[in-house]
Amino acid sequence: MTQWIAYVSAGQEFALVEDCEVLGITAQAPRKVEAVRTGNKRYPEPRVTPYLGNYVFVEANADEWHWLKGIKYLRSMMAVPQAEVRRIQSFCDMVEAQYAIRVAEIAQAAAVMRDREASKDARREALKVMQAYSPGDLLEVICGPFAGQIVAFGAMVERAASNLPEIEVSMGGLEWGTMRMDPLHLKRVAS
Repeated sequence: MTQWIAYVSAGQEFALVEDCEVLGITAQAPRKVEAVRTGNKRYPEPRVTPYLGNYVFVEANADEWHWLKGIKYLRSMMAVPQAEVRRIQSFCDMVEAQYAIRVAEIAQAAAVMRDREASKDARREALKVMQAYSPGDLLEVICGPFAGQIVAFGAMVERAASNLPEIEVSMGGLEWGTMRMDPLHLKRVAS
């Protein structure tokens, strides 16, 4: 068996893994999970994406390689030197372990956000786990009068009159310093 690095069209990483499973070929696309708000929900939901966009690690022999090269969204394949196979496997195992931990954290936080009886402190901590912003992280405003603007994350804050936490942000060029926004009106800037 030879280890290959397959380059696929964007968004087809998991499709190649599924196609390889059907053919009886071992393939791995390391995953990551992010908490992303969709629709009008008050809390983000997990979204699984490839850790390495466009790349899948495949273990196949010469005959299987010929089956794979006929897949229309598979752009190219490169053999991995035998000395590097173990390093690639340990990398994939590490990424999958991080993925499993993060999935559990997000699932637990989502349960707290869905619980209408949860305290403000519990909701704030759950939102921190789901958003995982650090001071200085760049966020994009996705709705409201500042839609499309890039702001810097400052801190999670609470107003006495509000049941939900807010995010304190700063925007370059504003004279008044910081402002507070609904966490659901912001998303991390794509890197």
